[in-house]
Order: sequence, then structure tokens, then C-alpha cells
Amino acid sequence: MKTLIVIVILFIGFNINIFSADTTYQVKIKCKPDGVAKMYNDGIVLKKGSNVPLYYTLLDKSYIFVKWTNSKGKEIKLDKEYSLPLLKNEIYTAHFKKNKNIKGK
Repeated sequence: MKTLIVIVILFIGFNINIFSADTTYQVKIKCKPDGVAKMYNDGIVLKKGSNVPLYYTLLDKSYIFVKWTNSKGKEIKLDKEYSLPLLKNEIYTAHFKKNKNIKGK
């Protein structure tokens, strides 16, 4: 009888781990300075491990894209568009700067 109880407990524990795979996280996507670009997928909720598509449309053509950073300010080596696995609630920021090659701006 003791063996049966151990097997049931192990089976129940295994099922709990399966259900925890449905964990979801939220993504915030921002830009600096504000209003320079339209950010897509801000506020989306995805399952843990899903790919987060990061992309934008530039609204002010006098700015150029510089980099992406995460919530800790660490630079993420990406281009304009990219996706990466979501492992926790996260904030990504697209950074822009004035394009010095545009005269009169």
C-alpha cells in the first residue's frame, strides 16, 4: 500500500509541473523620447517562453533608431525589428536620437 501512495504523489506532482507551463507574463514597450515612434504590442500578455515581437513605426523622420534596452537598462543587441523569448514581466524601450544629417531640424 505504501508504494501505491508514493506513486500517486509523484504523479500528482508531475501534473502540477505541467500546468505551471501556462504561466503568462506582460510586456510593456516604450520609446525614448516619447512620441517619436508608434510602438506595437505594448501591454500584450503571452505564455512564458513565447517570442515577443519588438517593432515600431517611426513617426518623426528627424530621429533615427539607436538601441533597445530592457527594464534594467541593459542594451539588447537587436535591430529595428526582433523577437525574443519572454521569461518574466518585462519592459523594453526603443531609444532614438536626432538625425544630425537632416538640415533645418
